[in-house]
Amino acid sequence: MNNFNKIHIYTRHFTRNKKHPQRPNWFNYEKTFSNLLATTNFKYCDLTVIFEKEEDYPNYFVKKYEGLRPFKVKFIDTTREKWIGKTIEDIAWCRSIAAAAEVIKNDNLPENDLIYISDDDFLHVPYWAEISLDYINNFLNGENWWVCPCDYGDKYFFTDENHTIDQWGTDQGMYAELTSMIRASHYRHWREVPNCMTSSIIPVRTFNRDYDEYWSKGYSDCSLNHAIRTKYKSRFWSPIPSLSCHVIDPFLPPLINWPEVQEKIILKD
Repeated sequence: MNNFNKIHIYTRHFTRNKKHPQRPNWFNYEKTFSNLLATTNFKYCDLTVIFEKEEDYPNYFVKKYEGLRPFKVKFIDTTREKWIGKTIEDIAWCRSIAAAAEVIKNDNLPENDLIYISDDDFLHVPYWAEISLDYINNFLNGENWWVCPCDYGDKYFFTDENHTIDQWGTDQGMYAELTSMIRASHYRHWREVPNCMTSSIIPVRTFNRDYDEYWSKGYSDCSLNHAIRTKYKSRFWSPIPSLSCHVIDPFLPPLINWPEVQEKIILKD
């Protein structure tokens, strides 16, 4: 049994100048942020928006939601000059992860709280926080686990046994022979998965343990999962049906009408 009471959400936002080629046409960044505000119970959570390019923020849509729900905004410096030689790769994504991790580390969060690192392209269903806390507190033991609220669709539908590489460089057969442990909790089934995105819920103490070796260097997603699974035998869990949606094809979780979630489960005027 665990006794975590608070989830500290850190959602990363960027000034976008191009559309992701695998983004569904119905997706909307502002409605996704409104959805996060509408589905988050601030009794159990607090929220920090991490934003690149402070000079762009006055005209960014997040600003008009200030005062409607409690959240803070913090700005990061992802310039190459600051991070050269400090990250695992000399690319913008690693710099962004390392800069966001630096913000989290400097917040000096209580060791017995949780961190949820999310991005600006995740939708959520109501009670996602309460359901996650129920599973974490009542069905997980120890600290070597991650909870990924998104039940990634690619772990169901990539069944190309020839391991064809598609136009995006994805190995379509990587989950062709995947089997998973399934657990039941009070509100969801939970599936053990081989990896998950950085957008997951982890204990603060786990983040602090891994900060110097991984987070501060911009490790993320599968590279981070592989490192901590190898070193700590960490386990990764996602809910069925999903509590969130990473809105990129083919990641959309099954069983839920996500365009409807985006349109209906948002803050109302």
